[in-house]
Formats: sequence, structure tokens, C-alpha cells
Amino acid sequence: MPLTPPDPKYCQCEVRPAHSFMTLGPRPKARQCKAKPKYIIAETKATDGEYGTMTLCPECKDKFIMQTSGRLHEYIIAEIITCE
Repeated sequence: MPLTPPDPKYCQCEVRPAHSFMTLGPRPKARQCKAKPKYIIAETKATDGEYGTMTLCPECKDKFIMQTSGRLHEYIIAEIITCE
């Protein structure tokens, strides 16, 4: 499966709605965050041999940092600077 290149227009994070064992019916599907990205994240250590990159908005970047706190040294986080 080919890697998806970074998207300069949208955050590439998948937002998963909350689901509890008390919720009836099927689980809600994940959706892509539609916020404008401010950061690009790149892997520095790829276990599968392919180095991925993705763009994230500030809120998703903070969640990413919390989820990968023990492995944060495996990523480079840079702010996207645009000339307008």
C-alpha cells in the first residue's frame, strides 16, 4: 500500500467518536479532521521500512504528543510556515 503524501489543506488525523459498551447499534465510523494543518510530523524510525509524514492541526498535534509520549524521539515535529 503506497504512503499518502502530506495534505497542505487538511489535517490528516482520523477522529474517532466516543463509543461505550452501553451504546446500542454499530460503532460510529472514524472521520478525517477538517481543520487547517499547522504542523508536519515525520518518522525518524520506521519499523516497516517506509518513513511516513502527515500534517496535523494544533489540537491533533497535542493528542499525538500525549499518545506517543514514550516514543516521541521517533518523530520530528515542525511548524508549517507559509508565504502569503
